[in-house]
Amino acid sequence: MAPIITPVSSIVAGKINIKLRVRVINLWTVPDFSRPTEDNFIHLLLMDEKLGKIQATAKKTLIPKIRSLVQDGAAYEIQNVLVAHNEIRYRCTGHRWKLNLIDQTKFTKIDCNTIPEYHFEFVPFKEILESTKEDRHVDVIGRVVERDSLKEKEVLGKKSMVLDITLEDTEGNRIHCSLWDTYAIRMDAYLTVHDPNSPVIVVIHLCKLKKYYATMGISNAFYGTKLILDDDHPVVKEFLSKIDGADVEVTQGVSQITGSLIVPLAEDMLQSRMMTIEDLIESSDV
Repeated sequence: MAPIITPVSSIVAGKINIKLRVRVINLWTVPDFSRPTEDNFIHLLLMDEKLGKIQATAKKTLIPKIRSLVQDGAAYEIQNVLVAHNEIRYRCTGHRWKLNLIDQTKFTKIDCNTIPEYHFEFVPFKEILESTKEDRHVDVIGRVVERDSLKEKEVLGKKSMVLDITLEDTEGNRIHCSLWDTYAIRMDAYLTVHDPNSPVIVVIHLCKLKKYYATMGISNAFYGTKLILDDDHPVVKEFLSKIDGADVEVTQGVSQITGSLIVPLAEDMLQSRMMTIEDLIESSDV
């Protein structure tokens, strides 16, 4: 008997003969720790028509197969997966379980208009500011009110580009955001050409919580974060309509950040999670 479609919310350990009908709303790879030019894991964020989300992962040997079969944004029926505890350090979903993709996993591409092309779970800035742990990925939308200049920094012997910005929500709450490397370069280019008389709205999908001088802000994760800069995107238009009706002072331009907001490396390391070298080598965390 062919399996019926399993809702993402109904996935539990021990469940067999699962058949999913989902859309891939994000797809990314994570490089090998010892060989940075080689990918070690591939991750998929899947969503069904009831907006249930679950993360799926596969190891190095399956990356070429999955890349050839799976397209970010497309919908699929998926069969033959293993269910495991979602113990990834920075969770992409609140689901207790995740899926392990195996060699027998089957992807069948389908047309499915009942599954939205995107779905963001925006976290209020007040909730971010009140957070005490850097333990999850979040979706954020906000207006850029301040920016620093694009800078090159050297961290642990590696040179990276960084751009610091301040985001404001519809209630006037502000959070600090650091964008690194390609995210920083893209944001800087966008700010350069954007109409200075129009508000700059940014959507960041799967960014991570990050403390700056004991105050929680956000930063892009180096893998999996999506930076959306699109004035015509429906969620951007909705955010702008809320700004127009909000009782907050709105200035159109983006001002320059005065002073440095970046935590010195020594302080940043003291705030970061510690692990042994053995734990690091064996870890599958991003």
